[in-house]
Amino acid sequence: MQIGIDPKYLDISFDSVGIRNSQKRLKSLITETAIEPIEAYEDELLDNFDLVEAIVLQRIARVIAYWCEHKHDPVAPRLNDKMSDITNASNHDVTLEAFYIAEVKAAIESLGSLFGLAVPADYTPGLAILSDALSTISSKIPQLATARDAEEDEDEFDDYDAEAEELRLLEALDEAEEEFFNASINAQTEHSPAVVVATPPEDFSFDTLITTSDDTPPLALAEMQDELQIEGHFTELEALTSQPPRVEKAAEPMEQPVKPERAIVAAAPTQVIEVPSQIQDNILKITTEEAWHLIYGLIGYRSDYIQGTLLPRWQQTPAAFDKDRRFLYALFMDTIRNAAGVQHITGNYTFRDRRTTLDALWTHYFSDLAQNVAPQLAAAKLHNDTNDSWYKKFWQTVQKELGNISPIWLVALAIALVLDGLTTYISLDQTPMEGAMVLMFTVLITALFQIADQLVISYRQREFEAEALSAKFRAQYEGMAQEASRLPITSESFVQLSMNKSKAQADWKAAEDNRKMARRGRFWSARIADINVVVTAYGFSFLFLNSREPMDAIVTQFEAIFVYNDLRGIDPWVFLMVGLAITVSFVVNTAQRTEILGWSMR
Repeated sequence: MQIGIDPKYLDISFDSVGIRNSQKRLKSLITETAIEPIEAYEDELLDNFDLVEAIVLQRIARVIAYWCEHKHDPVAPRLNDKMSDITNASNHDVTLEAFYIAEVKAAIESLGSLFGLAVPADYTPGLAILSDALSTISSKIPQLATARDAEEDEDEFDDYDAEAEELRLLEALDEAEEEFFNASINAQTEHSPAVVVATPPEDFSFDTLITTSDDTPPLALAEMQDELQIEGHFTELEALTSQPPRVEKAAEPMEQPVKPERAIVAAAPTQVIEVPSQIQDNILKITTEEAWHLIYGLIGYRSDYIQGTLLPRWQQTPAAFDKDRRFLYALFMDTIRNAAGVQHITGNYTFRDRRTTLDALWTHYFSDLAQNVAPQLAAAKLHNDTNDSWYKKFWQTVQKELGNISPIWLVALAIALVLDGLTTYISLDQTPMEGAMVLMFTVLITALFQIADQLVISYRQREFEAEALSAKFRAQYEGMAQEASRLPITSESFVQLSMNKSKAQADWKAAEDNRKMARRGRFWSARIADINVVVTAYGFSFLFLNSREPMDAIVTQFEAIFVYNDLRGIDPWVFLMVGLAITVSFVVNTAQRTEILGWSMR
């Protein structure tokens, strides 16, 4: 079932998020970015388990997806991948699915104690939202990898100094030419004593050697290369000679480019975030027993503060017990924080002697307090209900009912009620009644019409409830009938199942009868309300036609059209104003009996 979620509950700010390849950092990131901001909506999400669950699932899935996408080496994991493949190694290497389920359960338990949620004992979160988030980033990973490779290539190119490398190769070329020329002289002297050696010209070539002896053939380039062992120089020379000639520039002192230090990149590509030097540990320095005795001594049931201050307040106003739960939780957290000597703690912090979280300890404390206070609150509530005056009870009922209605609906109801009474008075004033009779019947008929509108809403709600019960008992009856058809008629199970089937059939028929009665009541109540539409339309027509009787005006127009055929005597404004009056009448009256109004009043 899809739940509509306000976008403000899913707003996550990644502007100041630092990502490190650490599973512990990922857990703290989920707590700080996804879970803790939800606590600000306690009043709006109170006792709404389904909405809180949907918000937690989507926020944790978004954090994990953001982590995988913005790491130094982005990954597109699957649910069955190990966490060691996503983050660094951990002593508890579990799958991504188990890690996600554990984080969601911890978040639900943490928020459950604060929001008063009824968490099922066998609660297991779904994985559909995480699967969608992982499939979304899977399509982005190739582009991210290509962009990262290009960035690394650019860094390597920035490190390469082309002009410095060219100077180095030119120096190697000069050294190689000098060594090669000296080696050629020695070689020619050994083969032929009568050799006239000349200095190498500027256009010296390595294809052939210049000698003055016709008897001695020139040495090949490969033989000289093996003899002189200068392979490295020839490789660099060939690389240089293959390039086109260029004009050399005077060597200028060059500054070494400063390579920027690698930093952790946040959501904005150009934003750099400083990483804290240490990761805060979530293990407190006090034991569970010390924390329990401290809390129970300060705000426990037997403490002076509870007995002398809060308990008298709860006995006088039992509803204040639920309102003070948030105050007690804040006092509980402040007490633990002061005792542990830390500046900031959350519900997922544990004690040094055992893996007990603060929220678990809070649950034990509040359960013990509620169990001890419950009998006194029940007695105080019974006493107040019995001895309160009628006007106080009426005012409490009005506050409770009106607290569920939007102020816009209250304004709409007030406007509709005023127009309804005004048009009823105008309609009755056209009758032979005069004086106080008109006012008295105006009040009575207006009240009757309002009752009819409320009856339409009430019967419609009863019809919905009866349809739901009918479908439920019908499904039970059909299921038992199929199960009984597979059993032998002599078995004891068949007899018991037949009795249960008969009971389900009787409940089904009773629900169908209730549905028919509710439909019949809604039909006749709606017809009474339709009379109000006619009366209201007549009153509006009288006003829009400037105190002219509407029926007489319409009859006059029809006579001009069909009897006298006088088209010049037709007044289109008469039909326009009558149609407008009927439209406004429908809007005014049907607004009082819509399903939205009916559900809002409950």
